[in-house]
Amino acid sequence: MRRLRRVILTLVTVAAVAASTACTGLGANIGSGSKGSDFVQSVIIQTISGVDVLQVLVNHCLVVQAVALGAQGSGNGVSSVQGATWSKASTPNGSASNITLFEADCIHPYGGEIQQAIGIFGGTPPGSGCASAGRRTLFVNDGTAFIKATVKGVTGFNTVKVFFS
Repeated sequence: MRRLRRVILTLVTVAAVAASTACTGLGANIGSGSKGSDFVQSVIIQTISGVDVLQVLVNHCLVVQAVALGAQGSGNGVSSVQGATWSKASTPNGSASNITLFEADCIHPYGGEIQQAIGIFGGTPPGSGCASAGRRTLFVNDGTAFIKATVKGVTGFNTVKVFFS
């Protein structure tokens, strides 16, 4: 009899927890793309895997993603499925020409559409008319550039460093 009571009590507790989180969730649901709610407060850019350092070897590709952060009550909510519009810009000591944006497959050039992840190519791809000296792409100033991700009108940015091996 005690065992049956424990099972019933456990089932009731699980049902109550499930019902209470069904409407509010355990965290913020910012949504994806144009379907998300409008409380994005900031956007961060991070690598998909490995060490979260935005450095890319010349003539190689690094895949990064946008993460939208928003406040819900007294805590922050995170949605790593948030799509972003991507762009690049010059740093104070670098140039936007130091990187080229690709889709996350690092094969197809980025066309300005909303994407969660994007590929950052170090330098300018071969055959694109870039200034090069043999196999070495010529960088402007210190080899840095800004990568920007815009989600629901909020833009986050990070510095990308391109280097030679």
